[in-house]
Amino acid sequence: LKTWQQAFSGNTTDVAFHPLDDQIIYAYRNTGTDRNYLKRSSNGGSSFSNSGQFLDNSNALIFLSTSKSQPGHIYAASKNNIYKSANTGVFFTKLTNPDEDCQGFAVSDLDVNNMIYGYVDLQASTDNGSTFKKVTKWAVQDDAYVHADLRTVQCINGVFYVGTDGYLAKSSDNGSTWTTLNDGTAIREFYAVGLSQGNYDVNMAGSQDNGTSIL
Repeated sequence: LKTWQQAFSGNTTDVAFHPLDDQIIYAYRNTGTDRNYLKRSSNGGSSFSNSGQFLDNSNALIFLSTSKSQPGHIYAASKNNIYKSANTGVFFTKLTNPDEDCQGFAVSDLDVNNMIYGYVDLQASTDNGSTFKKVTKWAVQDDAYVHADLRTVQCINGVFYVGTDGYLAKSSDNGSTWTTLNDGTAIREFYAVGLSQGNYDVNMAGSQDNGTSIL
């Protein structure tokens, strides 16, 4: 696209697209009184207006997801509720409230029964958001370990991909098991570096949720 025009102002934190109709675009504006409403465009993004309301959301950050398996549906998630609309965002119903904060959410592109939601740990639903089950454990490094602090989720051909503060991971079985995609890469965010006062050959550095290193 060579040119752009502003449809509305404010802190827009998520956008989703109707899988079949390129004229229908959804957005979430995390600003003012719009925080508990979906913004919807029916003219390809030329203009947006407030549409379905997220009841009892209490201004929490919303994440949006659509699926080509149910093109008319749009789903939304916050730390307070999971929401579903079966009429392209005109009206939302509450589904459930998983026992976890929310910094990422996605519905499977092949089956809307399957969803991934979470923040420190991940929760999965296989019944269209009626119930969720914790499927990863940040505090225990066993087979269910996935690095904490979810930042983004996407489902492509039924495979869920998650980006966290530590790495990328994927699940091909709706969250039951996870595979680390970039294990061993030297990507770390160091918060502080220290030099030993007794032995200048010894250095120590602490990183964001990725341990302490000594040289």
